[in-house]
Amino acid sequence: MLTNISLNMETGSFFCDPPPSAKETMPIPRFLDLLTSERYFENIEVDGYNIHISGPLESSKFVHCALQHIDFTDEYLETVFYGSHLKACRFLNATFNGLRFIHCRFSGDRYRDTSMFQNSDFRDAEFIGCELSNIKFDRTILSRSFFNKCRLVNCDFTNSQFVRQVSKKISNSGCSFIECNLQNSDFSGTELVNIGFSNSDLSNANFETCNLSDADFSGATMVNSKIHRAVLDSADLRLADIGELSIEDADSWQGARISSSQSCLIAKKMGFAIS
Repeated sequence: MLTNISLNMETGSFFCDPPPSAKETMPIPRFLDLLTSERYFENIEVDGYNIHISGPLESSKFVHCALQHIDFTDEYLETVFYGSHLKACRFLNATFNGLRFIHCRFSGDRYRDTSMFQNSDFRDAEFIGCELSNIKFDRTILSRSFFNKCRLVNCDFTNSQFVRQVSKKISNSGCSFIECNLQNSDFSGTELVNIGFSNSDLSNANFETCNLSDADFSGATMVNSKIHRAVLDSADLRLADIGELSIEDADSWQGARISSSQSCLIAKKMGFAIS
């Protein structure tokens, strides 16, 4: 029986029939054979033992699947992973425009490092309600990608591209992290113009030497975030928890927006005496 997946257009939430109690363990040869003709896989378990799957697998769907040690390469346009566990899988040297991960869990193992996303294009990809902690995004293009209510604790984004370059000018097409847990994540040295972090937990995140111009931190928790030599021009800090943020460490914050309730706190941080 096929799983029914539907989208609530008002809330953006996805609803899915519950997964069956047991998954079918599928032999690798059969799985590879089905990939040539099928576009829908449900409730299967496959241990790829480091096999490489080359696309294109346009509009494929993997629902409630457990996939291990598989390398996805080539093109996977508009592919959907729903409620699946991807253990020690890698997305390498490939194009994943419009890819959607919904309620998925990513994890490594002792045989593979956590560089699950390497040298790949994830423009317009969506990550909704996913567990991505301790993952490294290595040379990954994430412009216009969207993360909603994801857990990304201890992630490394230092070599990723979040904005698109057009004739040496930065386009206004950033990435969005909405209501995400990004504690201890490392963005240091990254171009993060027009990035959205609204209502996300950025405690202990590292933004050192980042360009955060026009970034949206509204409602975010920025306790102990590191912004040494960062640029915060025109950034939106309204209603953000900046109690432990050393904003004076930033190189520039010209035009940054704050709430009236934050003004006294920031004035004190800048050395003003409030009377």
